[in-house]
Amino acid sequence: MAHELAFTSGDRYCTVWTVKSMVASPVELQKQQPVDTRTRLLMAAVKVSCVAGPARMSLDAVAAEAGVSKGGLLYHFPSKHELLRAMIEDHVIRVRARIDEIAPGARESGDGPRALRAYVQVNREMLADKRPPPAGVFAFLAEAPQLNEPIEALRDEMRALARTCADPGRASIVVLACKGLVLETMTDTGTSAAPDEAFDAIIALAATL
Repeated sequence: MAHELAFTSGDRYCTVWTVKSMVASPVELQKQQPVDTRTRLLMAAVKVSCVAGPARMSLDAVAAEAGVSKGGLLYHFPSKHELLRAMIEDHVIRVRARIDEIAPGARESGDGPRALRAYVQVNREMLADKRPPPAGVFAFLAEAPQLNEPIEALRDEMRALARTCADPGRASIVVLACKGLVLETMTDTGTSAAPDEAFDAIIALAATL
């Protein structure tokens, strides 16, 4: 199974762009298997952003967490925006890989129903057993909306696949419903119910595509 870079810190969960998966710290993972510097930096950035939030994530903290010098970090990511964009791009790559694992060949062949059912499952995995805090995620994306471009490109791909379905309108509802649940969970203060019932309804709808 393709895993996202996701961490917990105490009782706090990773905020945006991560699919459910517990991953060891960069130092622990390095002991288990060789990890290149760029990957260690991305893993460290995810962990630091879980604690401080993406808006307050500092390059110094990421370098320290990864066990890399500040110069080494800047070699791979010349700015914080470059690092954040790489985190999002890496997330999208992993989401696509997970879709392909669940529904091999569906995206490439334009099999909209299979691809969208896999997309729903990936979104459910992303939100399972966690409550992302309402940290300044939206404020940060409003400040740098271009960082969201890789995610929008993925959604555009899903919308295009929806148009290949026998009922494009119904398929589009599946895509929009997934997006809505992700956004709701990102802003959840802990008072709303878990989205399991909503995902059950989306899965049932996707099964009719």
